[in-house]
Amino acid sequence: MTESASEQAGQQPFYMIPEGQGVRFIQEIGGKSADQLEAEVKATGRAVTIYASDMLHSPKFEVLEKVTPQELLKAPVRAYGLPGNPTTRELLERIPKCRYGEGYALELPRAEVGPHMAIADKDQAKDDYYDVMHEPITGRYGRPYVFGVGHGSNGRFLSGWWASPARRWNPDAQLVVALRKIEPVKS
Repeated sequence: MTESASEQAGQQPFYMIPEGQGVRFIQEIGGKSADQLEAEVKATGRAVTIYASDMLHSPKFEVLEKVTPQELLKAPVRAYGLPGNPTTRELLERIPKCRYGEGYALELPRAEVGPHMAIADKDQAKDDYYDVMHEPITGRYGRPYVFGVGHGSNGRFLSGWWASPARRWNPDAQLVVALRKIEPVKS
């Protein structure tokens, strides 16, 4: 008798990302509409690309009504233990199978983390770029995107980075994911 794929998946161990492989932080999200977020990003002097604007105004972009703290982790792609230049599909499959330090599971963050981080990251260093690895949102030309926050030679920006299932990611690219505290099992 063969096991189903879900039974096999349940037996696979979680991949542990050791503490020190990323930076943990808390970002407040929620309480603002897509229009408010876009206006506030622009008010910081940060450009909003057409791809980011498309995502903000997509029916798939949802915001929380109440301000809510979200615990996040920023870590390089290589921290997820995938060889070479993993695809978006491989990363989206691996993230929920990861644990961080003592008692945290990784999960895909809400897309609204991207614009909230673009507002909050006022002192972003030049040549610093990171992507929020949320469920991709279809934008311009029907392509899937995730939010990218960067500071390049042309200034600071909020963008939409192409995230097709087959896109390959540089091992040094920084990804932001959500952390969820794992409650201990009561005996």
